[in-house]
Amino acid sequence: MNIGGEVGSSSPSIKVIMKDEFVDDVLALLKLLTARKGWNNEARLNQEKLWALLESKGYIDFTGSYNDYIASAIGDSYLYDVPMYKRGYLSKFRGKRIRVVCVASGPHRYRAYMAGLVGETPPDKLITKVQRK
Repeated sequence: MNIGGEVGSSSPSIKVIMKDEFVDDVLALLKLLTARKGWNNEARLNQEKLWALLESKGYIDFTGSYNDYIASAIGDSYLYDVPMYKRGYLSKFRGKRIRVVCVASGPHRYRAYMAGLVGETPPDKLITKVQRK
């Protein structure tokens, strides 16, 4: 399985993502979605609230495979220090720490994601060039 983040890949590596523990109003809503016991009207309402909240905070939206962006269930999220050489959807966040959120599912492996800034990447964590094996 291609987890991403390899040389030439535009997606995060499972080795460099962090558990989403950034405390804000988004995290509270994410916890509601991940704790749900099924997909019902309450879950749909929380999904709509999440989408609106992320849009209001300036998150970008994009689609991709969960093989590339790791999160696969609605409400799954992680933090990611975006490398300085990043290309693709997340390139506008180079040198920043972002939250990536799965906000909707689609056919097969495709999902809708949103990503937004949560802070600066600490200088000791900044990746400036491709790390080869």
